[in-house]
Amino acid sequence: SHDVKFINNTSEKIAEISGKKIHIYPGNYSLYLEEKQARFDKEMKDYRDQQRELELQNAYINRFRANSAKATSVQSRIKALAKIEVLTMPENETKVKSIQVNLEKRLPEIILKLRNLQVWYSTPIISLPEYLEVLKTDKIWIIWPNWAWKSTLLKTILWELKAISGEVDINEFLKIGSYSQVLSDLDMGKSIIEELSQDFEDQTRIRNILWWLLITWEKVEQKIWTLSGWERAKVALTKMLLVKPHIIIMDEPTNHLDIHSKEVIKDMLAGFGGTTIVVSHDRDLLYNTSNKIWFINKWNLEVYRDIDKEFNNFFE
Repeated sequence: SHDVKFINNTSEKIAEISGKKIHIYPGNYSLYLEEKQARFDKEMKDYRDQQRELELQNAYINRFRANSAKATSVQSRIKALAKIEVLTMPENETKVKSIQVNLEKRLPEIILKLRNLQVWYSTPIISLPEYLEVLKTDKIWIIWPNWAWKSTLLKTILWELKAISGEVDINEFLKIGSYSQVLSDLDMGKSIIEELSQDFEDQTRIRNILWWLLITWEKVEQKIWTLSGWERAKVALTKMLLVKPHIIIMDEPTNHLDIHSKEVIKDMLAGFGGTTIVVSHDRDLLYNTSNKIWFINKWNLEVYRDIDKEFNNFFE
């Protein structure tokens, strides 16, 4: 499972595969992270201690190599160094690499206006309040009891579907980053780097975002049709972030992601200075990145502004 809250509540032991080895940690996921960080700290200390010792020994050897009186001592140290298993610098896998999405302009106070909106597919299915505003500081989490029709609402907000009645008014100068839209628009015949480079020239930023999501630089030439579902999801996320959006709209963004990449997205959304509208059932992600709830109750949208007060009520 990649559901951190679920793992924390059900597990008593974590088996991690890293560096072609299996490491066993007692306890749940939170304790695993603490133990893993402690293991990294010890490995880093051992590495640095060994590096200092190697430097001292090599400095001694280089200093007295031509000194005949020190020949025995020098040879002894050379032989001792040859038997040492040199440690490699450990990588801190518990530290999330941060993706910064910087806003290029100051946002207006009101980002989105919805008036008398009725969302439909073949018949009216969702009625919104008579007037609903989305502010620049809003981090909205959409909850559905059965998760039906969630994409229909997002597509209506994005003007991809026509509402049965009402208006959707978004400031035309604001850039929208839509994860679900980008995922469906990926060209399967192109390589990762071809798909991302066609609209964006900054190769360094492209490769850095992919790297933060654990897509190695060697993999960027691979065709998208050969990728797994979670790898395609990461390409779509990268493409969305390269737009440098003012508004981020995401439909189930963490469904196909590993825990590390989920943490990257959580950190990105938490630090994002713009507006977010996210549909997800990932409680850990949304509790840490939202300040407002849109709850669909019997086909009517209700707005809740106190995450701490309302959060647990939706999962009783």
